[in-house]
Amino acid sequence: MRTGKILMATALVLVALFVSGCATAGEAGVAAKEKTYAIGDPGPARGVVFYDKGEFSDGWRYLEMAPDTTERLLPWGFQGSLASTRTTVGTGRTNTDALLIDSPDRGTAASYCAQLVVQEFSDWFLPSKDELDLLYKSLARNGTGTFLREGYGYWSSSEYDERRSWGQGFSNGVQGRVEKTELLAVRAIRAF
Repeated sequence: MRTGKILMATALVLVALFVSGCATAGEAGVAAKEKTYAIGDPGPARGVVFYDKGEFSDGWRYLEMAPDTTERLLPWGFQGSLASTRTTVGTGRTNTDALLIDSPDRGTAASYCAQLVVQEFSDWFLPSKDELDLLYKSLARNGTGTFLREGYGYWSSSEYDERRSWGQGFSNGVQGRVEKTELLAVRAIRAF
């Protein structure tokens, strides 16, 4: 009878340890999702966090720019039909996807961002006009983050018309319409 009680007590301890271990793993997942970042902090992909919308919604809360080693000079892409892009914060991913449907050319700003892999993260995209402006105001204007081509304009994923798209100068913050075939700097971003 004593052996039966010992076996039952041992089984209860093992069950308690198993349940405790599961709770710990679940708590670790919640804690990882609740980690907070400040503007200028390193992001999960070793880039720099430049935007916090204040809460997790639509699958993301923060925007992170890719490390400076990924920056390139590229044309925006083709001239011709419009891909129906938008300018607002939160639309860069959708814009990039739309541009890839219209022009999957590997030599364009959008295709470069979409194919980028950094620290095993492959969810990069070309920022929208307003996301690019946030990147400038949050980091470049304040001297945070490294921008290799400050004298150049940077591409957004937002089109203006069939021949031009929105770019932004990082020496002065001015946004303007640029011929799509011009070489501008490209800095990918990701939402997380």
